[in-house]
Amino acid sequence: MTGGSPTEADLEAIVAAVRNRDYAVSEHALARGADPARPGIRDVVAGIAEDFPRIVGDDRGQHDPRGAVATIECENRQGRTLRVRVNYSRRPIVLVTQFWRDADYD
Repeated sequence: MTGGSPTEADLEAIVAAVRNRDYAVSEHALARGADPARPGIRDVVAGIAEDFPRIVGDDRGQHDPRGAVATIECENRQGRTLRVRVNYSRRPIVLVTQFWRDADYD
């Protein structure tokens, strides 16, 4: 973790980082993005940068020793709702994982 965990997610800063391509993608997110049943990285980036993203969860660093993670909900260009988990306490921010809100992955 770099510089400690912020107290809460800053949606404007996350959106700006994605728009400026100042983010990293975890190996986990890359693998999930290659799965046709999951949103791709393009869906994630478009949803955060172009849609009206909203924070629906924020662990503020309480559940993961790697840093604070926010869950962001947005839509891809086709209008399907997805959620992405973003580690916002790291620089650059890290896209950790992504999934369709309505999917049953069990």
